[in-house]
Amino acid sequence: MASSRYSTTPPDVAAIPDERAAASTSPRPHGDSWLELASENVRGLIDDAPLAVVVLDTAARILHWNRVAEATFGWSSDDVIGAELPSVPADEREEFLLSQLRVRSGDSMRAIPVRHPRKDGVMLDLQMSASAMRDRRGEVTGSILMI
Repeated sequence: MASSRYSTTPPDVAAIPDERAAASTSPRPHGDSWLELASENVRGLIDDAPLAVVVLDTAARILHWNRVAEATFGWSSDDVIGAELPSVPADEREEFLLSQLRVRSGDSMRAIPVRHPRKDGVMLDLQMSASAMRDRRGEVTGSILMI
């Protein structure tokens, strides 16, 4: 039988380290240091994600723009942080902002077809998923988009 990179054959379970066991024996940071570690881990996940990931505040301004977003759309992180999403066409801006209101109200978007331009004007046919981001108290602080 030919091997596939999407194989359903289970891996050798003995070869996979049990991270739960390691986590239960390693010391856990307390207080703010734990939050800082968690924040660094989340930032690393976003930065290394295989999709364009954009984090928006509640006013739909960009807080984080990962490397894949830079490569996909052509704008650097420095170009967009603090600004509105530049890849939303002007004639779709209102619809986009309404979708972000729905997301922050608890709805999520999954694989919604969208057309966004790159910095050079070339239009891209993409799919976008989004969900609300919340703080420790459960308050909505913005949204995260995966494109």
